Amino acid sequence: MKGEGAALLEQVSGGASSQQVEEIKALVKSKAEAQDVAALQAQKANKIDTQLAMRWVEVLNRQLKQVVVLVTEMLRFEVEKKDMFEGEQHI
Repeated sequence: MKGEGAALLEQVSGGASSQQVEEIKALVKSKAEAQDVAALQAQKANKIDTQLAMRWVEVLNRQLKQVVVLVTEMLRFEVEKKDMFEGEQHI
């Protein structure tokens, strides 16, 4: 792609001064960078999608905390039930 640009530059700059050629090269280089920026912008998530994803992360975090509390309470109940059962057998 750069080869095509250089060939085109040589054709266009036929009678141009070296300063004009340098200005054209700088312009072409900045255009290529602008294309890279546009490609990155297309890949970047927009604000609405990011906010929606953050909301889902919050919901999942809250649900995970609730599951942990439930499992802890179930295990505590089982341990207390086992202790009570073993205590009755020793009496």
